[in-house]
Amino acid sequence: MAEDDISQSPSKKAAKIATYISQVPDSYRKQEEQTIGTLQLDKVINEVTAFGFNLKEELEARTGPFIEIAGPTPEGFEFVDYDKLDRKVFISNIGNGLPLQDDEKGEIIGHWGKVDFQADSQKMPLRQQSVGALFASKMDIDVVIDTIKEANRILEPGGIFILQGVTKKDIIDLVKELGFEVKREVTKENRDGLKIRDLILQNPIKK
Repeated sequence: MAEDDISQSPSKKAAKIATYISQVPDSYRKQEEQTIGTLQLDKVINEVTAFGFNLKEELEARTGPFIEIAGPTPEGFEFVDYDKLDRKVFISNIGNGLPLQDDEKGEIIGHWGKVDFQADSQKMPLRQQSVGALFASKMDIDVVIDTIKEANRILEPGGIFILQGVTKKDIIDLVKELGFEVKREVTKENRDGLKIRDLILQNPIKK
């Protein structure tokens, strides 16, 4: 549903959706405060970059398309600016956009942003080793494992996976078991002691 359609509708529900849309990404920042904490409250406790790794060069060397899964991400990505990439990033989501949730009722009342195609991040309609780079942010912990496995399938050799806002404790062991190389890892800790990781992963050149 387009923003114009929502704002012109007299219904109470449409008015509420319009309010949510006007607050994005502000509403997501408030949600973040309740879950993993704001960036101002996070402290970096670990930051490691693989020697000689240059993200810009690695992305430019990829031949396949760039895709954001479960997007769009209102706050963008810490490691990369889409506007500075050498190609378009196609946005995908299982729905029509980023879900807008009514916290009081616990139900989805609309979507924000636009997607280029709809797809389940755990079962993408893409050929094996056909994607140059993937981007994902703050994925639910119950889907992140299968999403990483799917990323391993569809990324070309040398393909890049930028995954930010991960709270799963054993994420590093998991990605290494799947064959990914961890090229950069930034670990933050919020006020509640929850560790949040931003990762740059790369499929080996030889698979």
